[in-house]
Amino acid sequence: MKKFVTLFLALLTVAAMVLSLAACDKNDGVVPGDYDDVELDTPEQQEELADTLAAKIVANVPDDVDDEQALSQWLTTLGLKISSSLDFNADLDVDYEDAKMEFDGNLTMEQGSLINFAYSEKNGISLTGSASAEVKGGFTIPGVLFESMGLPSDATAKLQESLKNFNYGAKAYIDGDEAYLDLNEGFVNLFESLGIELSSGKIKMSLSDIGNFYPSVGFVGDVEEPVVDRVEMQAELSASIAELLNILKQYKVGVEVSKTKGYTLRLTVSEQTIDAILADRDVVPEEVAELINKSVAFKACLFELYISFGKDDKLAEISCRADFDASINIEKSQQIPVSVSGSIGMKMTENVVITADKVVLPADLGTYSELGLFQSPEYPWY
Repeated sequence: MKKFVTLFLALLTVAAMVLSLAACDKNDGVVPGDYDDVELDTPEQQEELADTLAAKIVANVPDDVDDEQALSQWLTTLGLKISSSLDFNADLDVDYEDAKMEFDGNLTMEQGSLINFAYSEKNGISLTGSASAEVKGGFTIPGVLFESMGLPSDATAKLQESLKNFNYGAKAYIDGDEAYLDLNEGFVNLFESLGIELSSGKIKMSLSDIGNFYPSVGFVGDVEEPVVDRVEMQAELSASIAELLNILKQYKVGVEVSKTKGYTLRLTVSEQTIDAILADRDVVPEEVAELINKSVAFKACLFELYISFGKDDKLAEISCRADFDASINIEKSQQIPVSVSGSIGMKMTENVVITADKVVLPADLGTYSELGLFQSPEYPWY
C-alpha cells in the first residue's frame, strides 16, 4: 500500500509543481464557489481540517493495492487535462560595472495538453501525451547574457534578432520513449538561427536525449515494502498536513473552504504573507529583508491554489492563478555592485483536471524526421 500512496502523492505533487506560479481575483476564483475562512488558531482546529483533507486524499487510493494489476488499472484511469495562460511584461534598466543594459519585453502564452499514464512491472510508469502551445511577444535582451552561457557571438546576434518579435507555435506528442514536435515557421526560424537546420517543422527525438524522463524513478521499483493499512496511512498523512497548516498560519496564508460543489480548499498568498516571511529572521537575514522592503514596491501580489474534490471525494481538479506586479529600484552600494530599476508584471492561470479522456496521436508520426538536439555540427556546445 505504501507504494500506492507514494505514487499517488508524487503525481499530486507533480501536478501542483506544474502550477507553481498562479493565483486569482478574490471574489470568484478559478474554481467558483462560496468560500468561508477556516479558523486555525488552535491545534484542535488544525487537526480537524487535516483529518478531513487526509480522509479525502486516502479515498482516492484504490482498496486493492497489493498487486501490479491494480496499479496498472488505476493509472489507466488517471488522465490529466492541463490548460494554462500567461501574460508577462518587464521593463528593466541594469547598470553593472559601468555597463548599462536594458531588458524589456512582453509575452503571452496559451497552452493545452492531455496526459495518460500506464504501468508495467518491467518498465515502471510510462505516458502518452499531446499538447499545443502558442507564444507571442518580443524581448530586448543584452547579448552579454547569452555570451555568459557560452554562445558564440554570431549565434547571440541571431538569437537576439529572433526574440525581438516572435510568434512561436507548436504541437507536441509523447508516445513511449519518443517525442514528436510539429513546429510553426517561427520555431523553425529560431532553430535555424541557432545552427540547427530542419528539413521541415515535423521532428522527433528520443527522450533519452533530454535525460531520464519517466517519473517512475524513486516511486516504483522492486524493493519490497511493508503493507500499511489505510487507517495508519491516513493518520500519518493527517499529522503531516497539520504541521503544514501551522506553517501556513504562521506566515498568514489564507485558508478557505467551499462546499458549493463537492469540497474545494483554497490557499491564498498575499503581500501579508511576503511581509511575514521577510520578518522571520530564521528565514530571511535582516539585511536582505531591508533591501527587499526598500527596493520592491508591489502594485499587485496575490497567489491562490485550489485543490478540489467531487461529492464522491474523488480528486477532480488542481487549479491556480497569479497576479503579480512590482516596481524595482535597487541602488548601487559597497555591498551591491549593480543597480536595477523598472517593473515586472505577470498574470497566469493554470488548471489540471482529472479526466477519463484519452490521447489521440496523429496517424502520420512515421513522417517526422529525427533530430539530435545536442549534436549540432555548427555549435557543438548543444
